[in-house]
Amino acid sequence: RQFPLLTNGGLDYTPDTFDLSNDRDEWNYWIDTINDGVSSLAKRACASAGETAEARRRSEAFGTAFSAHLEMVRADPCCYGRPSLSAILELREECLREFDFTDAYQVAKARENDAAMTVLPGLLNELEEARSRSEEMLPHLLLEGLLAGNVFDWGAKACVQLYEDGSILDIYKASQKNLSKPYAVDDSAAFVRAWHRQRAWMRTGGGRPAPWRRAIIFADNAGADVVLGVLPFCRALLGIGVEVVLCANRLPAINDITADEIRRDILPRAGLCADVFSHAYEKGVRLRDENGGRVPMAREWLADYPPPLYVVDNGSGSPCLDLRRVPVDLSECAKHADLVVIEGMGRSVHTNFDAKLKCDVLKIALLKNLRLAQRLLGEEVGKMFSCVVKFEEREQQQQQQQ
Repeated sequence: RQFPLLTNGGLDYTPDTFDLSNDRDEWNYWIDTINDGVSSLAKRACASAGETAEARRRSEAFGTAFSAHLEMVRADPCCYGRPSLSAILELREECLREFDFTDAYQVAKARENDAAMTVLPGLLNELEEARSRSEEMLPHLLLEGLLAGNVFDWGAKACVQLYEDGSILDIYKASQKNLSKPYAVDDSAAFVRAWHRQRAWMRTGGGRPAPWRRAIIFADNAGADVVLGVLPFCRALLGIGVEVVLCANRLPAINDITADEIRRDILPRAGLCADVFSHAYEKGVRLRDENGGRVPMAREWLADYPPPLYVVDNGSGSPCLDLRRVPVDLSECAKHADLVVIEGMGRSVHTNFDAKLKCDVLKIALLKNLRLAQRLLGEEVGKMFSCVVKFEEREQQQQQQQ
């Protein structure tokens, strides 16, 4: 199904931000960039399968086959349909699966999840102390956390050296400290105002419709991204009376987190750090079971804390996001959402940067490719690790459509 919150029935929606069909230089640049990573990806795929002789044979065959695919689309960009970066990235994942590599980054993801989980209790305590000193600062810190966590991306060449030079905590803290402000795209003030409107509704006990009843968060990477960026953001939303639908890939793609990994690994361990995660998720499971397995309609949560936390998948095995094709489960629960958060370079910049929704939407990412940053922001503004915090309120998007 199509994502129901797209404006104008989705007639104006195109997932990819940049049209590469008539830009051969840009097309060749991305083909070269992806091809440069094939050898290391093949080695990682081999490691994920135990580095046996059979795994080495399959990984070498994958490298040969995928490089051949890339040369085909270089020569004829339309050979597999409309040329787009998202299509090439999806082709890479499909090619891995064709050679029976279902999760090439599973070892790296498990290691980074473990490392990030050791840091999570201290980070949650820091945020709670900051909130007790100043409620006004909390949403700013949450945005910083999302941006700092988003540096952990094995799909970006610029980040690989960072992993080799420091620990998870070192990299996360350094990234948070070095965020350049104002952000390259900076709607943080508007987002903070909207956050405090929701907080005011919660503090005054309702009396009028809640600005946000349900938030859908499209998560990106495993490790510090989801654990140190997304989870604290989710906890804070629950704390101001907002239901959370945490949405992730159905199938693995590079080091992206999957919905199954969130259910099976991330949330159970997060619940040991802060019981709000386990209580909210258990409530979500119960409410869903009572509604025949479907996420029920959103409601306001004032007395019965915490609101529920649901986990759904996006039906995809790609590092990008195509809102023309989402599962029924996601489509149904999105009808009642008031806030959508799209996190990460693939889902909110390569795709969906210009998408208009019928609700508030936050698109947030750290740009880890200089060429992309310069094309998006201009050569003078676009820098490596430029920050994108793009927030559009529903009324603003409706006006832009008129």
